[in-house]
Amino acid sequence: MANDIEKLLPTMKFECSAVTWAGNGFTGFRNQMQRLGCIGEALLEGDSLQSPSVQGVISQDDDGRPVVRILSTHEQVLNGQTYYGCIFPARSGYRKKLIEYGLRVGAELAKNGGEGYFSVDFIARKLHCKAWDLKAVEINLRKGGTTHPYVLLELLCKGKTDEEGVFHSENGEPKYYVATDGCLIPALQKVRKDALLHALLSGKHALAEEIKWNMEKKKGAVFHLFRFVDLKNMVGFTCIGSTREEAEEINRKTIHFLTALGEQCADTP
Repeated sequence: MANDIEKLLPTMKFECSAVTWAGNGFTGFRNQMQRLGCIGEALLEGDSLQSPSVQGVISQDDDGRPVVRILSTHEQVLNGQTYYGCIFPARSGYRKKLIEYGLRVGAELAKNGGEGYFSVDFIARKLHCKAWDLKAVEINLRKGGTTHPYVLLELLCKGKTDEEGVFHSENGEPKYYVATDGCLIPALQKVRKDALLHALLSGKHALAEEIKWNMEKKKGAVFHLFRFVDLKNMVGFTCIGSTREEAEEINRKTIHFLTALGEQCADTP
């Protein structure tokens, strides 16, 4: 791909008419590239475009040597270019490749002194042969939007992710989740944070009872980011289930509960 971009560079048209590819001094784009360096971008096209990511952590062993561990893979849910939420784990068609690439990136980061959480964002696309093609687009040297749902899963289910990228709870049961940091529900404009908490904890709201976290079965919805409920009609939550389908169903029921609560509060004087 880098070679393809290089071949196209001389054909570029510039916004500033004084600039040309092979010009001299400041008007020569090639000269400026050699002097300043540059970042090249390419538009990726294909069928079934997805935005998966892999998340890892770099630590040290007892002898001070770096250790790279992959925590999770995700399908990122985007609203345009804005992160909305994630689905764990990523598709099986490229999950192991994400883990492989994550380990390689983590090893390079560790060589250069990197420590702590990191993640790598990818574009996944299906080529004409129907095989998945992965292209890395960004490295984040920090915790991100996919960190707290996974940490929550670890805390509540007391397990770990296997070599295939699937999380198993302490009793060996696989776990999946759908998480969001900004579920926008217009009906929430009449709902205050205390009303939402009361509906979740009182045991009197039938829809809330269907979705609330069940510690014995280790499934349900766990809420966070209450601060925007009565400001921007948004709330965050993570829906955990024993299958991807179950997690998605809990997510749908959670949105239904929030919508119904908003409508109920709107009807209350």
